[in-house]
Amino acid sequence: MKELDATILTSNYEGLPMVFLESISRGIPVISSKFLGYTDVVKENINGYSYNVGNIQELLNCMVNIKNMDYNSSKIQESISQCYSENYLEKLELILKKI
Repeated sequence: MKELDATILTSNYEGLPMVFLESISRGIPVISSKFLGYTDVVKENINGYSYNVGNIQELLNCMVNIKNMDYNSSKIQESISQCYSENYLEKLELILKKI
């Protein structure tokens, strides 16, 4: 994965795109089709880009943006801090205490 420029996911539907979380956790930006919930992971211009399903020109533009992106791996990794186990478990514990 150290040689990747980006991870691309071209889906119409995904639950929680684990492949994106894995890439982002390693500081690798992502390109996503716009499906319901993709914004839970993809933060435009921070950890990646998105395009409308089927729009090849937009996908190409995203690929060019990634290639030209002067990204900071640490900033990309921090963009999903809510998904890291220590933060996730802390939030879960707070929710359970409220119940």
